[in-house]
Amino acid sequence: MKKRICFLLALAFVLCSFPVGGFAFEETSDVNLALGAEYAYEEGIVFKDLYGDDAQTLLTDGNIPDVETEGSSVLFQGTYQVVSLTMDLGEDKENVGRIVFRGVNDTYSDENRMGNRGFSKEDTQFYFSTDGINFERNSDFVFSSEEKSNDMFGYYLDYTFSFNTPENARYVKIIMYSPVYILSLAEIEIYQSDKTDDVSSEISEEAKNNLLGQALY
Repeated sequence: MKKRICFLLALAFVLCSFPVGGFAFEETSDVNLALGAEYAYEEGIVFKDLYGDDAQTLLTDGNIPDVETEGSSVLFQGTYQVVSLTMDLGEDKENVGRIVFRGVNDTYSDENRMGNRGFSKEDTQFYFSTDGINFERNSDFVFSSEEKSNDMFGYYLDYTFSFNTPENARYVKIIMYSPVYILSLAEIEIYQSDKTDDVSSEISEEAKNNLLGQALY
């Protein structure tokens, strides 16, 4: 009788020691890590008229107008001008997995318009670093878009890049361009991944036998 009780107690202990699939914790995914973050452009940036960002604050101030607006939207001028910026999230962040470009005016993608505003989309490059010196590129992402508004001058969209392998990083470098004259956007947002690890609850037969054998003696 005592052996049976010991066996049942040991078995219960063993089973409770293994995680049950489906109960992994999700990372917080609705907090914009880039809100208020500092960033810096590399040299050579040319802004269009009154849509500049000399103070380097507009892309993380949380202000997202429905259409291009002076003092909120940032317009980079020059066909195929490469825009490179590095953002400081303030501290190391785990599972950085989603970057969203808000208020993008992309009329070039519309075959009926073929306007002079575009965005590099899948050709956009992302690099991540914990020290601001050594960066590693992550090009394993899924691209998606959502139209938010439009006017006589264009369509305004949100472009989202969701990374299949999230990164741990404090610094995020973004390289983008427009295939036509203007690259226009209002905000860049960065989020942690909402993906969870698949925690397996399976125990090998050998492990089961070993554990049960130990419980019996």
